[in-house]
Amino acid sequence: MRAIGWAAMVMLAGAAPLRAEPPEAKCLVPSHVWDKAEPITAVRAVSGVPVVRPGGPVMVKLIDAAKVRFAVPLGKPVAEGDKGGLVILKIRAAGTYRIALQHKAWIDVMRDDKAVESVAHAHGAPCSGIAKQVDFTLPSGVYTLQLSAAADDTIGVQVTKQP
Repeated sequence: MRAIGWAAMVMLAGAAPLRAEPPEAKCLVPSHVWDKAEPITAVRAVSGVPVVRPGGPVMVKLIDAAKVRFAVPLGKPVAEGDKGGLVILKIRAAGTYRIALQHKAWIDVMRDDKAVESVAHAHGAPCSGIAKQVDFTLPSGVYTLQLSAAADDTIGVQVTKQP
């Protein structure tokens, strides 16, 4: 069963264009894609931020979004109960990178205090364990990954370079 979940993640990390799956699709086999994710904790402000690199998944422990000093202003006010946090994203080679999330949340990627525009977004395939995927074209460098509007205390995050 575990191999099926990882196979789904590998297929999602491929060059296939992002596309939304119908919400009525049913999972016949639960996904275990996040089972071996490395645990890290998001922080309130940019100093001392944990680092995420492209590759295997990480499980990010989020905090009360009202306590986060977001790097760029959010598109909407923080609602009561929202979770969020900041992590650093290190990119070694320029390219298009897909950020996949286990649960629904808002993703912002920033460099030099400016948000980077996404180039594609979609829901994950049914049974993949991925709720949301967003692609960004990124030069090599260090970025702030800002997570907000999450309902859960933890969220699986995986960054993959697209061919």
